[in-house]
Amino acid sequence: MKHYEMLYLVSGAVPETEVAGIQSEIADWIAKAGAKLTKQEPGGRRKLAYAIKNEKYGYYTVVEFDAEQDSLLGLKKQLTLAKTIMRFLLIDKKPMSAKEMLLQEQAQKRAQARMTQQDTRAGKGDKPSIGSPKHDQTSKKDSKISLEDLDKKLDELLDTDIIS
Repeated sequence: MKHYEMLYLVSGAVPETEVAGIQSEIADWIAKAGAKLTKQEPGGRRKLAYAIKNEKYGYYTVVEFDAEQDSLLGLKKQLTLAKTIMRFLLIDKKPMSAKEMLLQEQAQKRAQARMTQQDTRAGKGDKPSIGSPKHDQTSKKDSKISLEDLDKKLDELLDTDIIS
C-alpha cells in the first residue's frame, strides 16, 4: 500500500450546506476503492487564481489515504465524472514519521510565537514612519476598506465591458 494525498475543488456554485455531504460522499468513494482514509482537512471557500468553468470561487479539501495503486483507477474515474468537482490532484506522498510530525508542530508553534510578538510590538505605539496615516496630519479620517469589499469592487470592475 502507498500513501496518497488528494486535493479537490468543489464548485463554488454549490451551497455551503451541501459541501459536507459531498466531502463525505468522496470519503465513501475512497473507502469503496479499498483505501484507508487517514486525514481529511476542509480548506473552506476561496477565490480561485483563475476562472474554471466560469466560476471564481471553490471549496478546497485535502485528503490523505493509504491505497493500492490498482484501486485508484475507479476513484479517478468517479472524480472526473462528478459534476460538482471542478478539479482534483492526486499525488503519491511519503508518510511523515513521528519525529517529523513533532518537528513540524514545533516549527508551527515558533512561527505563531513570532507572529504574536510582532503583533504586540506593533501595538505598543511604535513611531509612525513618514507617509503613514498617523504621521500625515492633513487627512481627517482614514477610510478603511475590508478585503472582501475590495474583492467585490474589483470583480465588478473586471466583469464590466470596457469596449462598447
